[in-house]
Amino acid sequence: MNDIDTFRINAPNQRIMRLERVRVVRLLRALLPYALINEVGSTAVSGVIGKQDMDFSIKVHVDHFEQSKKSLDSCFLRNVDQIADHCIQGYKVSSSLDVALQLIVIESKYDVFDAFVCMLRRDAELKAAYNQLKIQWDGKPMKEYRQAKDIFISQALLNVELE
Repeated sequence: MNDIDTFRINAPNQRIMRLERVRVVRLLRALLPYALINEVGSTAVSGVIGKQDMDFSIKVHVDHFEQSKKSLDSCFLRNVDQIADHCIQGYKVSSSLDVALQLIVIESKYDVFDAFVCMLRRDAELKAAYNQLKIQWDGKPMKEYRQAKDIFISQALLNVELE
């Protein structure tokens, strides 16, 4: 198993992350001025540990989705390892950091990233549990970590819907 296939918790380099965040958001705003752009990964929430990759959701109305894909295709590579359909398309950003983009149709079944980030920001117990999950998976296979993380997030979102 190589490093790409392994989940590793890393300490952030705040300066490099801040510069990259500004660069990516500026580029996205120039390409898609009508889109809602938010950082949605672990780095978006103070106190959440992670591998220090950066994830951004780019939310558009359904009637802008195809044109948005064309615009993003002109600057970024599609993430072939991720699900893609008429409501979601992932991209990888050329960067010294691991930066990913998720183009999402607003109010589609994939429009959950912002909700989970908000939950983490306001619920210290959820944040602690999420960090514990990450600690448990440190040094283990990335694919299995992602499956465990997806289950965790789905359960957290389901619990909110049930309340």
